[in-house]
Amino acid sequence: MSGFAHADGGVLIWGIKSKTVDGVDTPDRLLPILNAGDFCARLRSSIIETTQPIVDGILMEVINSSDGSADSPSGFIKCLIPASDRPPHRAMNHGLYWRRTTHGQRQMEHYELEDMFGRRMRPVLVAHVQLVPDSQAPSPREILKLSLDNQGRGVAKYASVFLRLLGNTVKIVNTHGLQDVTRLNNTPCFSWGLDHSVIHPGGVRLSIGSVSHH
Repeated sequence: MSGFAHADGGVLIWGIKSKTVDGVDTPDRLLPILNAGDFCARLRSSIIETTQPIVDGILMEVINSSDGSADSPSGFIKCLIPASDRPPHRAMNHGLYWRRTTHGQRQMEHYELEDMFGRRMRPVLVAHVQLVPDSQAPSPREILKLSLDNQGRGVAKYASVFLRLLGNTVKIVNTHGLQDVTRLNNTPCFSWGLDHSVIHPGGVRLSIGSVSHH
C-alpha cells in the first residue's frame, strides 16, 4: 500500500504467484484463494491498520474462479491502490516508507520524505463540463459550460485550461476570463488562466466560461 501510494498507484491481484525474471517481478502461476469473498472482506477491514495515514480511495473486487465448491467459492482479489494526494504513508508492519518501482519495492530516501512532507497540502483540480441546449439560438446549437473546483487540501495557484473543439463553429457566450485563441491555433481553441487569484479547496465550483457551438 505504501509503495503504490507513493508512486503512480497500481493494481494488486491476490491469488497469483510471482517470480523475478531479469530483475522484474513477473506473474508465474494462478493460486486461487479459497473463500475469496471472506478474504476480500478481511482485506478491506485491514486497510485501517496497513499504513499511517490511511491511503484513501482503495477499491477491491472479487474475481470468481471455476475452482472450489458452491459452499467455498474460490477466486482472486483485484485491488486498486491510487496515487495518494497526501503522502507520505508509513507501512505499519515495519514502520518504514516504501516506493513501488519496476523491479519491486524500495525503501524511500530521507530527501524524498522531506519533499513529500513539504508538499503534503496539494491542490487537486477537477474540471466539470456541462452541455446544454441553447434555446435562444435560431438554429440547433448547444452551450458548453466549463467550471473547476479544488478537491484537494492545498490552494491552487496559476491554474490554466486549454480547450480545443474540432469541426465546430464556436463563439464565447460567457467569458469569466475565457479567451478565444482560434487565430493562434488555426482551429477553434479557447484558453483560461489565473495570474494572481487562487482556487481555494472546499468544493466550491469556479465558472471559467461558456462556449456556444453547432
